[in-house]
Amino acid sequence: MLHVTCSHCGKKMAVRDEYAGRMGKCVCGAVVSIPDSEQLSAYGFGSSLVVCQEPPKARGEDHAPEEPRRLNGSGGLWSSMSVKQRTWALGGAAMIVLLLVVIIIHGIGVAGDRGPNVRTKVADSNVAGQGEAAQAKLASMPIDLGWQELPLGFHGHDAKLLYEELHKHIGTMLDKDEFDTAEQHDAKLGAALAPPFFGTLNKDSMYGFVVQQEITYSAEKGEFDCPLRGVSGCLGTITYRPEKSYVGENAFGVKKEVSVSTEETLFLDIKKLGDFDDFRLQMGANEARAAKQHLRLLLICNLSPPYLTRSTSWHSPTIDDPRRTTDIFYEIPVTAREIWVVRLDNRQVVRKMKPWVADPKSVMERAVSALERQSWSFKNVTADVRPAAAGWNATLSFRESSGQYNIAYAWETGKWVLKGGSFIKEESGGERKTIQLRAAYGDYGDDAVPHEVESAFPSR
Repeated sequence: MLHVTCSHCGKKMAVRDEYAGRMGKCVCGAVVSIPDSEQLSAYGFGSSLVVCQEPPKARGEDHAPEEPRRLNGSGGLWSSMSVKQRTWALGGAAMIVLLLVVIIIHGIGVAGDRGPNVRTKVADSNVAGQGEAAQAKLASMPIDLGWQELPLGFHGHDAKLLYEELHKHIGTMLDKDEFDTAEQHDAKLGAALAPPFFGTLNKDSMYGFVVQQEITYSAEKGEFDCPLRGVSGCLGTITYRPEKSYVGENAFGVKKEVSVSTEETLFLDIKKLGDFDDFRLQMGANEARAAKQHLRLLLICNLSPPYLTRSTSWHSPTIDDPRRTTDIFYEIPVTAREIWVVRLDNRQVVRKMKPWVADPKSVMERAVSALERQSWSFKNVTADVRPAAAGWNATLSFRESSGQYNIAYAWETGKWVLKGGSFIKEESGGERKTIQLRAAYGDYGDDAVPHEVESAFPSR
């Protein structure tokens, strides 16, 4: 028989040995833990070890906590616990201490890191603020022809922003006064744009615009190629304003709903673009594959009179095309000074192309280079340029599928003028026939110089 005392109410109870190690309930409602005989004998408590839990409070009852009861005047609550309960208590206390240590150490780390984090956020915000200011500065600063790499964040001037500033300053002056000559009108516009009108930019500043032109790679030649004559000056739509549609009717009573819109488009009117050689850049295939998506053409230029022009066209609705559109075209006239090939990923200026000097030899060399690229029709292209009493003469020679051309030119008024020449035609039997060429280009006739030759010479 085991003797158990309820530590809550002090009532003593006798419990059969078969209930040792279980939980029981006192008449006061407290839960009593009944120790087994081994626990009692191991720790010398006889049969008087008691562990009990507080009985549940009745609803609305507010009892003050009672002091733990002591048994036999020794040990207190700790001495009333079983070995397992003591182990759990010690383990729980150790876990609490460990958790507190971790929290304290983590708190110190957070406190130590909080300052730099806060400073980083402040710095980031300052960088962001400086970035916006830097972007605004870059957008309104002139190009430096000495740059070997682009400033960080600079991808060319924004032509639409420039248009807005130009329109703000000279938009009301675009229509020439009937009493002004064209020169007088240009002088008035130039005077309005002589002071800086966009940051530090004025009419004489050096501008840089990214222009649209496909840059292709030839694995056979191992080079990039870009024909500059095909560069587009279109910079895109400024505004598109759809308006309220209406129902229109023609003379035959056919009705159609007509859409109405106004569109404004911006262009660069690029002058002297023909003064530049086509862009070619030798590069290995692997490097070219990585570089192609980042390559851009940057047009380096000055503004030219009249600085901003406007033209308008209209489309009247028809039954097949029921649209009434107003197209307004704004053009910014510019004069090309240089053309840069740049890589936007590393900001490198890969190539700077400058206008060629229109001397007799360089012009003929350009023509030879242009004909060589037409390798499918012209072979062995050569040119013999020599001084003459009245200037310069040249003979342009190449083979074509039906024979050999030897074309005569003379340098007159800054360009090569066709003077004739000969065509040695190869007959089917192996015979050769010499035909004197007319001083004209054409598509037909053995005595005409092929029209592709004319297009090989640069137009000034």
